[in-house]
Amino acid sequence: MGRMFGSDVFMAPEEHVLGAHIDQRTTVFTLGRLALHFGTATTDDPTTYVGGVDRAAVLVRATSPDPSDRYPDVAALTSAYVSAA
Repeated sequence: MGRMFGSDVFMAPEEHVLGAHIDQRTTVFTLGRLALHFGTATTDDPTTYVGGVDRAAVLVRATSPDPSDRYPDVAALTSAYVSAA
C-alpha cells in the first residue's frame, strides 16, 4: 500500500535514507513534529505555539534535522518540555 498521504510531514530525515540508523532520536523527532504541527494549528510557526515560546523551543530542538542535536530519548524530551513550563 505504501505510505499514508501526508505521513512524510512527520517522518525524520533519516527515515528517507535506505539503511539509516533508526532509534529513539527518530521517535523524538516524530513526537516533536506532531506536537509542533498541531500546537500551531498546522502553521508550523513556533511563535504561535499554544504552549508558549519556551516549550516551542524544546520542540524545535526535538525536530532538528541532525539526530545528534535532538534529545537522546523520549524521557529527556518529556523532562525538557515539562521543565519549560
